[in-house]
Amino acid sequence: MALIGTITLTNTYSTIPAPNSENVYADVYITLIDTASGQRVNGNNVIVTYQINDNGMYSTQQVTISGQSQLIYSGIISQSVPDGDGSQQVSYYKTFSVTNVSGTVNPAPPVNSCDLVINYINIDKPESAPGANDAQITVNASSSYLPIMFSLDNVAFQTSGTFAGLAGGLKTVYVTDANSKGCAVNQQVTIPVSTSLLINDPSVTIGSSTSRWSAAFNPIVFTYQRKDFEVTTVTADSLTANAALTINANLTGVLPGDSVYVNAGTYNGVFNVISATANSLTINTPYTATASGFININRLRPYYRLLTQITYHDKILGRQNTITSTNRPDSTGLIKADLSNFLQSLLRAKDESDFTQVNFRDDNLSASYQVAYTQQWDDGSPNGYTSGWIAMPDPYYVIYAAKQLGDKYGGNLAAYVPFKHLTGGAQPAKWVTDFAEPAYSISYPFDLSFIYGEDLAGLNLYATITLLDINKNPAGSLAPLNLINEDGFFLLNQDSSKLVIEHSALANTPVIEHIGLNRFLIDNTFDDGIYYFLIGISYTDTGAPSTFNYSVTESAAPFVDANLQIKDNGAIKADAYTTGSGTFNMAAGDAFSIEAYSQATPIGTNPKLTLTVSKNGTIVFDQTTAANPGASLVYTGTVDVGAVYAISAISSNGTADVTPVNITDNTTVTSTPIQVVQNQLVRIDKSPDQNSVYLRWIGLTGSKHSHA
Repeated sequence: MALIGTITLTNTYSTIPAPNSENVYADVYITLIDTASGQRVNGNNVIVTYQINDNGMYSTQQVTISGQSQLIYSGIISQSVPDGDGSQQVSYYKTFSVTNVSGTVNPAPPVNSCDLVINYINIDKPESAPGANDAQITVNASSSYLPIMFSLDNVAFQTSGTFAGLAGGLKTVYVTDANSKGCAVNQQVTIPVSTSLLINDPSVTIGSSTSRWSAAFNPIVFTYQRKDFEVTTVTADSLTANAALTINANLTGVLPGDSVYVNAGTYNGVFNVISATANSLTINTPYTATASGFININRLRPYYRLLTQITYHDKILGRQNTITSTNRPDSTGLIKADLSNFLQSLLRAKDESDFTQVNFRDDNLSASYQVAYTQQWDDGSPNGYTSGWIAMPDPYYVIYAAKQLGDKYGGNLAAYVPFKHLTGGAQPAKWVTDFAEPAYSISYPFDLSFIYGEDLAGLNLYATITLLDINKNPAGSLAPLNLINEDGFFLLNQDSSKLVIEHSALANTPVIEHIGLNRFLIDNTFDDGIYYFLIGISYTDTGAPSTFNYSVTESAAPFVDANLQIKDNGAIKADAYTTGSGTFNMAAGDAFSIEAYSQATPIGTNPKLTLTVSKNGTIVFDQTTAANPGASLVYTGTVDVGAVYAISAISSNGTADVTPVNITDNTTVTSTPIQVVQNQLVRIDKSPDQNSVYLRWIGLTGSKHSHA
């Protein structure tokens, strides 16, 4: 049979070693094809001649192929740089072409010997944290009989040697080839799990609630512990009786006399290396007991530094931006990154309120930011080696405030952050003000500031104002004021990544309104007998929401008239026109309506429409009507706390009428007011006149102040 050779590229990948260039790498094979069948065949030691075009320089090579293919090159095949118009211009290339295959006659039958081998398993990325399931490995294997197949369970095989989305721990890799003898090999590999280097951040936890809000003019410190390698065991060195540490790393290059930092049981401190082998080193301290922990080795990670990246929305430029802080460890590997100077640049001392909104979110004085960190050290490349970025899951917040505000919790504003559930002795949040008794001057703009925390998202906040006489005794109250006017401003996207920030093009879900420092406007005119007032912020807790499960069934064509519409406080939650099902929640206390109706004239004998509603497993509505155009069945009620409703709309042919069941759902939901911002006493200054001086300024708290 006649043979031809084709060039095949595998394991192709690209890297960007410099900002403006891109390298492409590949493994290059010659694969033998039977011209008659078009299938791969074994060469049985045929000689293939091929040509290499190395950036315009040509050379000719020969290779003997016993199997179906042969690796002839592994490395860079092209490099490109940007052209003036922004496109990529190829600056280097390497191509291959087959010029001759010597075997043109049916070769002798192949010798079915197994030459399949796993060359190496590369850990492309360890698991970034326990449970992250984001590790990746690449298996490199070779054989004369392609294709090679890879598996991690010896059941499901794939052509690629790369496996992603893995958990850490011990894995067994299974590899097979196309040899009729059924060659198979396996090898084990341990995928490390990266433990978080972050050991402290500026957050404060009170009970079950956590505040990640900080005063900008105060240290905002993220603390890390460098951990280069794992110390798995410690044994006694046979020659010196000193501690010999087994490390999960290749220690080639570590020299006697090198200083290392060890944190493993009783071996804690900086030691000198006496000797080092492939994965073990002996340090200058006696062996006392086995232990485990970690070790930092500057020889293997020279000029180590940790980069902390802040991602935020730049209000002035109108786009997402980043700031990177570079910090180096002390001799124990401890790294402290104070980000306060960087975060101050996110804020502006500027008042843009026109005093028309009941609550105004001051995004000049507050900002949110996301934090990620990575390790970097010199490995000989121009930019050094950078490990994968580890993003902290929750956003952080900063306010234009001074240290005086955070005296109880350092620079954290935990005492001023409201939470919907108070646990562990926590109290409602304080108003953000410099004064124990601020003064409101009638007819002058005045506001008080409070933090609208992310824990309040989705709650209908309202302010209550209690009037006091000259002796500070209650003298009536004003109607509660709804605080949240939807002005379109926000700081935080409600997506799964919680990635900052306003105007993000990736946002495709609703956003939290008013996260940040909010200013509550006081512009009331009070009666003569009112000298003070108390103001607090609350929400109404109606209990757990209820679940509504619904289904629509068209029993037999052409009955397509079992339409279903469900409303929540008049707003449509479900509108089903064909067979289908769904589920959603409604808040306790909401008014609901469930309607099944016929929209078209059905064809058939005695068509019927049935609506059945169950609440917590008990039928509360079950009725059938003739399915004429416009016919409908309606059930209404009030959503019960935590109830489960099952709704079924069915069209059928000739179904008999059911016995009407209609138990009115008139549940009364008890609403509990929950105060999230404590009462603030405000004095009413009734004496401003034409000689008064009107002041507006930013206080030490970051709050805007304005009064005479």
